[in-house]
Amino acid sequence: MMEMKKYQFWFCTGSQDLYGDECLAHVAEHSKIIVEELNKSGNLPFEVVWKPTLLTNELIRKTFNEANTDELCAGVITWMHTFSPAKSWILGLQELRKPLLHLHTQFNREIPYDTIDMAIDKPKVDLRKEVYLIAKNKPLLMLMLAFGTDMIANSTLLAVNMYYFKYVLNRVDLVPITSIALTVTGVLSNLAIPYLTKKAGKKRLYWWGSLLSILPLAILQIKPVVPGSALLVLITLFGLISTVPSALAWAMLPDCVDYAEYITGVNGNGVVSSTFSFMNKLCGAVGSFLASYLLGIFGFVANQEQTETVLFVIVCLRFAVPILGYIASLISMHFYELTDKRNLEIRRALEERAGGKENGYA
Repeated sequence: MMEMKKYQFWFCTGSQDLYGDECLAHVAEHSKIIVEELNKSGNLPFEVVWKPTLLTNELIRKTFNEANTDELCAGVITWMHTFSPAKSWILGLQELRKPLLHLHTQFNREIPYDTIDMAIDKPKVDLRKEVYLIAKNKPLLMLMLAFGTDMIANSTLLAVNMYYFKYVLNRVDLVPITSIALTVTGVLSNLAIPYLTKKAGKKRLYWWGSLLSILPLAILQIKPVVPGSALLVLITLFGLISTVPSALAWAMLPDCVDYAEYITGVNGNGVVSSTFSFMNKLCGAVGSFLASYLLGIFGFVANQEQTETVLFVIVCLRFAVPILGYIASLISMHFYELTDKRNLEIRRALEERAGGKENGYA
């Protein structure tokens, strides 16, 4: 009879160190009780294993990466005992490759409002230090430029996509077909990224993804009206390739966080992540604004036959502007200095600097 492996579910509790040692001791005690009761219930197929309280983004990332490589770990259960900043979990969750279950509940049946002390001293934010973390982080600046120009390219493309099918091709029926093709290729690309990253490295894969994304766009810029089958092939090819740099940028962000800590000695997870997210939203808005502004200038009027000039502008916004965005991305990524080898050196240096100190509470 075939024996099933003795898999485990890791129970990870979130908190932060501003509450003090006494509070964190209660956090660990409560989480251990939950683990004990879950195992006693007999309702789970595998044992639940308690893990030390996760207080920082470094420990969260370390624990989740250990889960990724542990063959017996079947999944991770997370539970926030006290307030655990969401920004501390962003990078770790992006790297987690095991199933995740989050318990959105409290330890007590009722919240003890009468005994809760909410008097917490909020740390002051040093704006100059925050700006310094960004300004001195060249890899982050290059990644933001590369990803930002990609976002401008994609948002401009999407803003005029329907107009291209409706007014240039007169084939609105192709919109749902191409949308499905892009969705499927996006899923396939995301599944292939971990394998491709191991073979080529993040920086090289991002650069080639941006370069190859230009090819189908250039073909359609030169010849915007093609048979439906050829159009479907080119758009599918574009979706398959362009998904790679779009998704890979978020996987490269943790490397920029490590670099910031390496050169400044300060962990800038929050400011780096929020700045990158802001750049993402800003560039998306810029691309959409650019498309609508230029269409308005050249006389676009919806639901009527368009002039040759407007049709040319639609084609350029759909293909030429994204090409320029990807070219700018290529230039930015050329100056991105964090190779996989360099990332490993930085990670080891940070671990040595920390002196192997464990941040969890037993």
